Amino acid sequence: NRKLVGINGPLKRVAILFDASGSMKQKDPDAVGDRWQDAQDIASTWLGHLDVDECVLIVFSSDVRTFPNDGTMSRIQGPAGEANRAKLMAQLRAVEPEGWTNTLEALEKAYAYEDIDTILLFSDGAPTFPNSGRFDPNVAEKIYALCRKNPHVPVNTIGLGNYFDKNLSTFLRKVANVSGGTFCGR
Repeated sequence: NRKLVGINGPLKRVAILFDASGSMKQKDPDAVGDRWQDAQDIASTWLGHLDVDECVLIVFSSDVRTFPNDGTMSRIQGPAGEANRAKLMAQLRAVEPEGWTNTLEALEKAYAYEDIDTILLFSDGAPTFPNSGRFDPNVAEKIYALCRKNPHVPVNTIGLGNYFDKNLSTFLRKVANVSGGTFCGR
């Protein structure tokens, strides 16, 4: 299944990062939904069908939040798997996108989980300066360095919205490339 959707990594202990910055509220061109809804729908489908044992959802904008919020990972296989997936998705759906794109802190939090083996990063933008919404190349370089320090954990990036924007597509593709992950446009 993971090869079908183009994801690298063992997918046993997974961190799923969601960009919840203000731009994620932008409507899709087809006016059916927005980027935030799109990311949630994809994650729900993947959590339900991919062979993931445990996961943590990391939601980032100006700040970074985790679900579960106690520093553990949620077991999404076995008898409690369906209930745990539903709880995670309910917590995610309660988030309201706002703020800027703090990708560095989100990735630092993901790498801090013991034995993390795969990261999925949903975003519609590259890291930005606080309060400006403009691309921050210095933070992007710090992210690339962080990924290089963790070569055993592929970061699979999923571009939402206008991922053909030069800064966004270059950033997401490079994160995937230096970490051994893949880039998927949505």
